[in-house]
Amino acid sequence: MNKWLKAELDYWKSQRSQALATLDLYFNNSVGIGEHSNISKEIHDWTSKLSEATENLQNLRTYFLDDGKVKNVKSLLND
Repeated sequence: MNKWLKAELDYWKSQRSQALATLDLYFNNSVGIGEHSNISKEIHDWTSKLSEATENLQNLRTYFLDDGKVKNVKSLLND
């Protein structure tokens, strides 16, 4: 696998894992919630981070081959 592509995939997987862990803490552990006065905003922020990471992972997997080359450029340009 292309090293730059792997680095990006690893980065976004890490961001997704961090968001999931944080949201799990907020939803299931009252100790973690007590640290923040505006829990709703925190949940919104971490949900946005989760969405961003998930979307970026999907885009990288959709548009790039393992060697880092764009998948079927002609069909992508016709969309």
